[in-house]
Amino acid sequence: MPLIVYGLCVITGLDPLYTAAAVVCAAVPTAKTVYVLAHEHKVEEKLVAATVSVTTMLSVATLLVALTLLSGLAPGMR
Repeated sequence: MPLIVYGLCVITGLDPLYTAAAVVCAAVPTAKTVYVLAHEHKVEEKLVAATVSVTTMLSVATLLVALTLLSGLAPGMR
């Protein structure tokens, strides 16, 4: 997802600082509130729990990579 967001930001000519912010937002894990809603409505609780867990674990790597690659994009970010 972060790569898609980055590509869209580049295509649209978004300011580098806003591009970095958008990519970081795309790299964060799925919100835990989704599980609360799934639990309340008794819909796909196990799938949502697994999704939240996996995206949280993967976000460690994706955030590190995204921040490293974007660190030189906008002046003053470093």
